[in-house]
Amino acid sequence: MLLKATSLSLKNRLDLNGPGHHVTSTLAIPFRFHSTMTHQATVVTQAPRPLDAEQAQELRELFIAIGYSQQNLQELTYFTVPPPTDVVTEEQLQIRPTDQLQQYDISRLAILIRLFYFGMPVIHEVAITALGESLAQACIDAGMLAQTGDELVPKILIMPVDDLFMASDLQRMDLQDSLNYVPTLCEAAFNLHNTTVTGNFKSGLDLCSGFGLHAVAMQSQCQQVTATDLNPRAAEFAAFNAALNGQPPIEALTGNMLEPVADRTFDLIVSNPPFIINPDQITTYRFNPKPLDELFEVLIRSAHQHLNDGGVFQTIGEWVEFSGQDWEERLKTWTANSGCCVWVLTANRYLPSTYADIALRQSIVDEAQRLAEVARWESYFQAASVEAIHGGLIFMRRTTGNCWFETTKLSQALNQPVGKDVLEGFDVRELLNDEDWLIKIQSRKLVVADGLQQSEVSEWHLGRWKTTSIELATTSGLVVAMNVDQFVRTLLEQFDGVRTVDQAVKSFLTKCSLPEEAYEKGLHIASSMLKTGALRLHSEA
Repeated sequence: MLLKATSLSLKNRLDLNGPGHHVTSTLAIPFRFHSTMTHQATVVTQAPRPLDAEQAQELRELFIAIGYSQQNLQELTYFTVPPPTDVVTEEQLQIRPTDQLQQYDISRLAILIRLFYFGMPVIHEVAITALGESLAQACIDAGMLAQTGDELVPKILIMPVDDLFMASDLQRMDLQDSLNYVPTLCEAAFNLHNTTVTGNFKSGLDLCSGFGLHAVAMQSQCQQVTATDLNPRAAEFAAFNAALNGQPPIEALTGNMLEPVADRTFDLIVSNPPFIINPDQITTYRFNPKPLDELFEVLIRSAHQHLNDGGVFQTIGEWVEFSGQDWEERLKTWTANSGCCVWVLTANRYLPSTYADIALRQSIVDEAQRLAEVARWESYFQAASVEAIHGGLIFMRRTTGNCWFETTKLSQALNQPVGKDVLEGFDVRELLNDEDWLIKIQSRKLVVADGLQQSEVSEWHLGRWKTTSIELATTSGLVVAMNVDQFVRTLLEQFDGVRTVDQAVKSFLTKCSLPEEAYEKGLHIASSMLKTGALRLHSEA
């Protein structure tokens, strides 16, 4: 799901323990339950002030030592992103220790989770046991925490993402559409982060930056990073998060879309725009403020103008499929004459009613109100002849060679970084879209992808087992599944990184007693397997 989700993301909404977990009890720490959650304001406040270098390092080291990581948080809470604390119960906010995390001080970790992941208050003397006096005071002075009576009340969340720690506003449903709200990590941002291409770049742009995840992440591979957002508080969070992660300041600009960088070009542009399609066309961090997918279209049509030669633009978003119109052909018109190769990774396709229901569940608790809004959204889509809404990632690489446009259907969620695989995918398609590719590929060396899995289905037929289907699936990178036959499986076995493609295909023909006329078909099959990732380009290094 690509929607900018801020709803509950439990592994299992009914069984809070989740499958395969054996939990005997919750952690008994003296937290005070606020049944109405009135301790938090319903308007966003000033963004925190950056910690100094020593304080930021001390907080990072505490998080690392105590096990405040993305994996551990999910293990202990069964939430994949912070839940909206104004609609969940205290029971759902319990920390559930597991045997796998015995090396950590779970009591102190639970306090940090309560403060910075759930955004819930903690009794001052309890918070001190986790943070220490000086660090707690530094957090208060920076505006990260506030002293209210005998409690420390969080003003921000801090989400671990890989080896980074990223601050944002609190996760509350009554804040989501507030003016200048800066949301925490969501599935869309995480997917975009995991697909960000890697390399050494002179310049990078985080467009619609929010709390600055992509800008902060790009600092390790870009000499100069710029972040832009319509929300002025986004620049404040970008500054805070750069300091929190021990990085130099980010050039953070405030303005609409590409306007702040109108006369500039970049080697890498990463954009997570507000893309949820809605009838109201309001401006928030998640709702598209233009009719249907117009904002996303304008972004795709204009981004190439800000790319250097060889530069990459990548974005995540949603677009409509009109009745009687091929959506791929429509997207092709957006990128025509851009001077870019275009690769679209599709993730989902929803009918309007389903799309509306999922989007509205993020902000409307009352069922009757939500159903009425779903009906209104359906009428909007019907009047516009929208048959479905697609979601996915779009990559554009500026080239001086032949331009191509391709789509690939993702078969699994992107749970690991695949930026290198995206770049390799571009290199593969550049090779295979060359007019002389049939000649050039013969001298290349290919190898079967590590971890490629095979699933075979057989049925009992006339006294023996007969194979009815063979499925291959990549287990790393851009996970793709494909059905093959026994001939294709045998062909794959010939690619060992030593033989050239020419030698491997000829070996396959000999092994299967096939005529020479099948040689070219073997090349086409090999190229298809190369595109899916079942085969990889072999490096001599």
